[in-house]
Amino acid sequence: MKKIITISREFGSGGHDIGMEVAKRLDIPFYDHEIVDKAVAESGFTKEFVEEHGEYSSLSSVLLGTSAPFDSYYYAEDPQDKIFKIQRRIITKFAQEGPCVIVGRCANYILEQADIDSFDVFIRANIEKRMANVSDRVDLKGDELVKFLQKRDHKRRVYYRFYTKRKWGDYHDYNMMLDSGAIGKENCINLIIKAIGE
Repeated sequence: MKKIITISREFGSGGHDIGMEVAKRLDIPFYDHEIVDKAVAESGFTKEFVEEHGEYSSLSSVLLGTSAPFDSYYYAEDPQDKIFKIQRRIITKFAQEGPCVIVGRCANYILEQADIDSFDVFIRANIEKRMANVSDRVDLKGDELVKFLQKRDHKRRVYYRFYTKRKWGDYHDYNMMLDSGAIGKENCINLIIKAIGE
């Protein structure tokens, strides 16, 4: 049984809530924003800075060709690389400590590179469901909200591609892909738990 579960997700698909409930029912630790908090403690950067230069980074230095890829030498002046490497170490340590659920931040790839077995899930949903899911958290509507969701996913896609050299959301990188908009969060939770128990 694989009890280290990684959750990759489209923004607004409910991946955080699904992962948290899976962890609760399996009685194992859940890590999402906790990774950011720990990176803040280790790096000395503010929480806002870590969030801006982490998974939702614009990766401007990547586009300018000044940022180092996953396996290259770390340059202290590049905060995006520093934050990635700190989070990589944190994610690896959490997984080494035992069964858990880890959300986002290239966790599936990081654990693969560390030779740690994990069950990797990607969660998506159609744009209408995602808009409904975030409507109480984001003060945007209509086309503006659609653009917001697309921008968040674009940042995740660029971040993942840069640090893994792979395509974010490609089914080859996951053990299970679920459409929470089509089948609902509860069915997603049950399917993940059933799958890791087999």
